[in-house]
Amino acid sequence: GSRISMGQLVDIVSKTLPDDVTVKGVAVSSNPNEAYKITLSKPRHSAVYVNQYTGEIIGAYERIPFFRTTMRLHRWLMDSNPGEDGVFWGKIIVGISTIAFVLLLVTGIVVWWPRNRKMLKNRLNIVFSKGKNRLWYDLHVAGGFYVSVLLLAIALTGLTWSFKWYNNAFYDVVA
Repeated sequence: GSRISMGQLVDIVSKTLPDDVTVKGVAVSSNPNEAYKITLSKPRHSAVYVNQYTGEIIGAYERIPFFRTTMRLHRWLMDSNPGEDGVFWGKIIVGISTIAFVLLLVTGIVVWWPRNRKMLKNRLNIVFSKGKNRLWYDLHVAGGFYVSVLLLAIALTGLTWSFKWYNNAFYDVVA
């Protein structure tokens, strides 16, 4: 059969939604047998799937509550978005904490950094043949460096979620 127009599909879905929820967009697959995905304004990352030939809503997607709660805790300390006028305190606290973490990592790397190449080679190697105490020391020294580099990358990219100015600067440098 023929497909229903995009406008009619949006109207069909809009009639089933509460007043405070609107249609944000429509994703159309290149496969003619796949349903259209219509994204909604609330709750975040929610969508309904609509048969483009009949207009029937055949499924819905909403982020699992556990993952939604984990994200809100991780990124915003469970703070809710205050809108245009208010201050997003949870987001600011997470951002400032991440900046402090970056400073701690950088100072740790500076303190760890050896004076010459031979010392650098020794600090990056893990020796298994010189006893248990040396092994634990090497794991601490070398492992700490490798983990701090990974954590630094995670923290520097994660800051893009907290501050608009950092997000703009980061993508200006990277892109």
